[in-house]
Amino acid sequence: MIRLVVMERKEKSKVRKLVFSIVLTALIVCVAGGVVLAQDFVHWRMYAGKLDRYTAGGFKVGTWGSGFNDVYDIKFDSAGNLWLPDYGAGALVKVDSTGTVMGSYTGYGGPIGLTVGDDGKIYTCGADGYVYQYGSDGGMITPLYNSGGTCFGMATDSSGNIYLSMNGGQVIKLTKASGFTTAAWTTASLGVYGRGMAFGPDGMLYVCMGGSNAIMKLDPATGSATTFTVDAPQFPDDVDFLNNGNMIVSCWNSNSIELYNGPTNSDPGKRIKTLVANVAYPQYLAVMSVSSPNAGIEASVSLSGFTGDLSLCPVKIDVLQGTTQVSTQTINMGTTNKATFDNVPPGTYTVRAKGNVFLAKSVTVSINPGDLGKVTLALPGGDLDGNGTIDLNDFSIVDTNFGQSNQ
Repeated sequence: MIRLVVMERKEKSKVRKLVFSIVLTALIVCVAGGVVLAQDFVHWRMYAGKLDRYTAGGFKVGTWGSGFNDVYDIKFDSAGNLWLPDYGAGALVKVDSTGTVMGSYTGYGGPIGLTVGDDGKIYTCGADGYVYQYGSDGGMITPLYNSGGTCFGMATDSSGNIYLSMNGGQVIKLTKASGFTTAAWTTASLGVYGRGMAFGPDGMLYVCMGGSNAIMKLDPATGSATTFTVDAPQFPDDVDFLNNGNMIVSCWNSNSIELYNGPTNSDPGKRIKTLVANVAYPQYLAVMSVSSPNAGIEASVSLSGFTGDLSLCPVKIDVLQGTTQVSTQTINMGTTNKATFDNVPPGTYTVRAKGNVFLAKSVTVSINPGDLGKVTLALPGGDLDGNGTIDLNDFSIVDTNFGQSNQ
């Protein structure tokens, strides 16, 4: 993805003295904690009716599906398909790795929590308290266990045991050996509004307690719990982990998706950055593997001396790889100062901006998978006599002033 931010100013009076002030910089910023290769994440926002897909650096790649109703605990299976418990529609929905809906099946018991077992089967638990087992094709097999409450999150450990995060703050472990009909342990309430959970790189289970603004760390063997201290989570709704061990958390009250140092990294729980800001009603998320991760370029363009009507000076922005134009857009600054180019693979690019009475400037930038490149260009005015065009009169002004300085 390439994101371009353009700012522009215009001067209406004639230029009496030639002053060039050019700033041309390119900055490559890697994803905090190291470049994260081959990972994106998919995120559900309440009332959105669709899923948003981002790179691990927080760059929006696109949107998946439409017409979903009230989705909760989304999970990927081993084939890269995403499973959605659509509580509002009473359905279990399967989406492939391109975002195409492959099937919709009856979701029993008002599905909210969901996990994928080590046997490839899908398990849900929801409003009626029962855990249901489905085949990998989505067909319901049998109800297994009555949790006695409402489950808002599920997880599977490396041994195939299943865990339930209950709205009342309890966590329940169901053993694979019992066919998920027997609880090995049930914790006391660990907080207010138990939500999504995931296993961390240390093998511990991390559970969001939204109403307590806390993330709890559980030992899956015993169920003993401690608070995993993170910087100011605001109603954490779901959590997942990247390959580098860092933690992504969806925070309902701050309308954001946050990145934290993971439990095995230095300064565990320290907030690294906001991955996505101003997200209305953020809820569940899931990390996915990708074969060709996207990169991003963010460009800022200022037009020296421009103080007039922004709508009168469009800016044309080109993205080139070598001599091949990858994409182009013309922006009317009176309407927007941003242009976005999606799905541009990592590599070396030339970003070029040109206003109608300003001289073009270009910058070359190289970006790796997961990188965000920030480019700033300041374009000098070319219409020195103020007649609305760049012509020989402007060249004459430059010639007359050539060699002058403030010394």
